[in-house]
Amino acid sequence: MIAQVRAKLPAGDEATLLAIDGSINTDVAAQVKRLTKLTPSATHLFISSGGNDALQNSNVFFVPVQHVG
Repeated sequence: MIAQVRAKLPAGDEATLLAIDGSINTDVAAQVKRLTKLTPSATHLFISSGGNDALQNSNVFFVPVQHVG
């Protein structure tokens, strides 16, 4: 993902990846501490959360149900 973001940035701008592959929602509090590694010139912050949690529980999409509401 970071490569795609960097490819869209204007010349001179930069993107910093602080994500940790495989992290889940319970890891967010510890990851917030990593924000200190951002440069003072940082102007935007993008957060994505829950993807790995969903993948760990994707089996629920294959469980038959009697009713949908």
